[in-house]
Amino acid sequence: MAGGGTPVLAGRLRNAAAVASAAQAIAVDGAVGVIPAGKRWPDDSLRPAIEDMLGAGGIIHHLDLLCSPEARVARDAFRAAGKDVAELIRASISGREPVDGGFPGDVYLAVEPGGEPVGAGADRRRVSRELS
Repeated sequence: MAGGGTPVLAGRLRNAAAVASAAQAIAVDGAVGVIPAGKRWPDDSLRPAIEDMLGAGGIIHHLDLLCSPEARVARDAFRAAGKDVAELIRASISGREPVDGGFPGDVYLAVEPGGEPVGAGADRRRVSRELS
């Protein structure tokens, strides 16, 4: 991951709170950008990925900052999913792919909240030290 001189963190449901905290610790002027990755269909066209939108929404929820309408939609989707977030992701096409491929444990691991202390990124070692 490269962000030029801008720190980049990798966040998802497992580490949403930790990434939000790390982002706030290193944000310049309090500005934080959150970009859900998405997936590709077999024909290489882009497809929305529910787990990426909900993961971004979880990070935005934990940031607790004023946000754009687009960020509000992701945050509100995460909040609306509530305790059903794992079930929604497991039932999605992205959740079914690893199960169909023989890796059902990957889905359970991916939706486990609080499973990672901080996101990997360009400044992970520095951020990890600062948060310790």
